[in-house]
Amino acid sequence: MDNTSRGIVAANPGYRLTFPAFYFSDDWKISKKLTLNLGLRWEIIGPFNEWAGRMTNLDPGKANDAAGGRLGALVFADDLNRKSFQNTNWAQIAPRLGFAYAFTPKFVMRGGYGVNNIAPVANFSTPSSFGYNGSIAVNSSNTALRFAQDPVMYLHDPYPSFAGVLPNKSQAPAIGQGFTYISPDGNKLGIVQNFNLGFQIQLPRESVMEVSYIGNRGQRLNSGGLDALNQLPVSALAQGDNLIQPLRSNPQLGALPFPTFNGSYAQSLRRFPQYTGVGQFLPNFGRSSYDSLQIMATRRMTKDFSILAAYTFSKGISDASSPLDGIASQDVYNRRLEKSVVDFNFPSVLKLTWIYVLPFGRDKLIRVSGLAESILGGWTLTGVHNYRSGDPISVGISGYNNAIFSGNIRPDWLNGSNSVIDEGKAVQTNGGTPYLNPLAFGRLPATANAIVSRVGTAPRVLPNVRGPQFSSEDIGISKSVLFRERLKFEIRGEAFNAFNRAGRGGLVTDVASPLFGRLTGQQYGPRSIQLAARFEF
Repeated sequence: MDNTSRGIVAANPGYRLTFPAFYFSDDWKISKKLTLNLGLRWEIIGPFNEWAGRMTNLDPGKANDAAGGRLGALVFADDLNRKSFQNTNWAQIAPRLGFAYAFTPKFVMRGGYGVNNIAPVANFSTPSSFGYNGSIAVNSSNTALRFAQDPVMYLHDPYPSFAGVLPNKSQAPAIGQGFTYISPDGNKLGIVQNFNLGFQIQLPRESVMEVSYIGNRGQRLNSGGLDALNQLPVSALAQGDNLIQPLRSNPQLGALPFPTFNGSYAQSLRRFPQYTGVGQFLPNFGRSSYDSLQIMATRRMTKDFSILAAYTFSKGISDASSPLDGIASQDVYNRRLEKSVVDFNFPSVLKLTWIYVLPFGRDKLIRVSGLAESILGGWTLTGVHNYRSGDPISVGISGYNNAIFSGNIRPDWLNGSNSVIDEGKAVQTNGGTPYLNPLAFGRLPATANAIVSRVGTAPRVLPNVRGPQFSSEDIGISKSVLFRERLKFEIRGEAFNAFNRAGRGGLVTDVASPLFGRLTGQQYGPRSIQLAARFEF
């Protein structure tokens, strides 16, 4: 092996989080026509803690003796006689108000407002326990080799003994590593304000129509990607190729931030040059908005047929992503650049669901009996149809040197050009089919070493620009035969993507690619049919 390491686990942290909740809710029937629903929920969110205080944090205001006294040193909870670096959040309050008003027995208006707390999501991460555990590293820098090409270790060799002492709370081993900052108010949970107003009317033929406005506003959302505390400001791009030069061998660029520093000029300009990336545990400064018009019509099962049709017209905007995923921001100091249409919003969605019992039988439209009834009667058809807008589109560009340690670099978006030039043609296997207009997107000015002089103007997700629309139909047929009370036979067949649509997909979104803007593949898979038979006894 050329290099290898083995972890030494002296401490297995036991993390805890406690949040008791109290709530009150009741309905008041003010009159025959008006009903109110009022509620209040109060949660006390305790700090995310480790039962023995084995938790490490970055203190931005403490001098680091291993980095020449620069601010930004590690601190340890047990040294502070604490089990956490967070404070208790006493004010997680969520009120709710709803009403229903019946103009007539067949015409009702409903509305409401409520605040919902988002449960804490650790995103598969925990606070740092740096210093409480260690590792044994074997590499060419700490192993004597007879020849340069010799391995540092064979598989049958044992690891050397661990020479350190745990816990090791020295600042020196942390130099050159990345760390996570734990904010005292990081356990202020995200909230979503929900509001809606809708009308429901009963129509003839056992049909009901509902028309509703539904919206929400999110605050303090989990915002991984906007927590890069050690990113350089965009203004640093003015330094051009100097950013990637080793500072120690280019003293004309500036003084070393601390005597043992051995990084690039860009690294020296960071807020904490002694560390690489510095993120935040459970960052909670994302925001979002959602507004929608929702229409639903339902025809109950009468004469062996029922149908539900639902249409939603909506728009979602956010500067964050889902609770489990982060975003690759261009500039964490200008969060407005990350505010865009969300990458999981489809403006128009139509869904149809229906059930139809075939009209064969003694009391059906087509009267049959005996053997014919046994064969033709009792069959039920079902269908689920989905039609929606195309996928949101995010464009990027490769080939640039990201010298300011940001999430990514996006291209320019030239609004004066038509972004979509789709002619509706089928996907060509040799080179794809044009969909996005390459002239609507531009490269950025850059140095000889591919360092851009500014960030691009393209938003995180393009507004009003979508991929090809999506259509899908699933159809099923089934029949049940009851032989006696406890013996039943069922046969079922289902066809997913029944019309065998392929769709157009595989859009190339890298502006630097020669295939940029072209559709190169199918949108979804072929028809799938499954058959099943089952006895119940």
